[in-house]
Amino acid sequence: MTNENLDRKSKNRKIFYFLGLTIGGIIFLYQLGKTIYELSNETIELKFSFSFVLAFIVLLFIRFLQIINWKNLMTGIGHYLPFKEVLSNYSLVLLPRYIPGGVWGYISRGEWLYKNFQISYGSSNYISAVEIILVVVSSLQIFILYLYQSKNLPILLTIIIIILLLILPYLIFKLRKIGPVDSKLSRSFRKVIDRQPIPFINYIFSWLINILIWVGYGIAIYYFAVSLNLFAAYQVISYAFIFSMAWLIGFIIFFVPSGIGIREQTMVYLITNTQMISSSYASLISILMRVSMLLGEMIFFVIGLLIIKKPSGKKNTTNTTNVLL
Repeated sequence: MTNENLDRKSKNRKIFYFLGLTIGGIIFLYQLGKTIYELSNETIELKFSFSFVLAFIVLLFIRFLQIINWKNLMTGIGHYLPFKEVLSNYSLVLLPRYIPGGVWGYISRGEWLYKNFQISYGSSNYISAVEIILVVVSSLQIFILYLYQSKNLPILLTIIIIILLLILPYLIFKLRKIGPVDSKLSRSFRKVIDRQPIPFINYIFSWLINILIWVGYGIAIYYFAVSLNLFAAYQVISYAFIFSMAWLIGFIIFFVPSGIGIREQTMVYLITNTQMISSSYASLISILMRVSMLLGEMIFFVIGLLIIKKPSGKKNTTNTTNVLL
């Protein structure tokens, strides 16, 4: 690829990047304005209580779990990335996911892996696909558990569905060959997604982390509700279900950057209809979740920049800024 093409690619990436942030920002500001309007005639008791602090700490821990999860999957296919490199670059290289479509963050991560560790795009794309599939699978399992808890889904059926959702993707990942290996189509496909068997221990560990992440999001919602002096029944599966479904819907509507606005609206609907909390307070909880998550990402972003810029005895080969834009 010529320098001219690279410059054009970088310029287009910047345009889409700032366009995505603009679109996402407008949607989020609309949600914020709507919340302020709905709460204007109500007395709000928002305390900077220990519950509020706990919610934020939980969200920070979730971010750390996401980093561990991705490193575990990369290790599963034989790429032992230094933890310091992963910690310092994870949030930086995924920043472009705020571009409409979300895929830009994964492309940026693939470029970083290829440039600094000579890991093929096919391998990095494959792990991104596995990562997304496990997130979707675990969110569906949380939904099934919610149906069992609140809608009396038979326990045997619940167990069967959860096990099938867990095992079937692994069996597909385990398949080494699908169709003629040496065909031109197969070789072209491996350049995009190079399927590789993942050890069961890595797969299960990643799945458990994803379940913990959903539970953590549920706990954070609960603590935000408590900080607003709202009566909130402590049913972690219900709150985990609320966020997992909001995330899933925001993910499906791919043209909205990071599901901004869509996930908040979904959370409002689910909190209102499952927790008997008014829509205005439900909207405020969704805003608190989004702002706190963005603040948590910013903290890891800054940590990454500080690690990268820290002087060391050897040349730092990681140039994430160029990869991003």
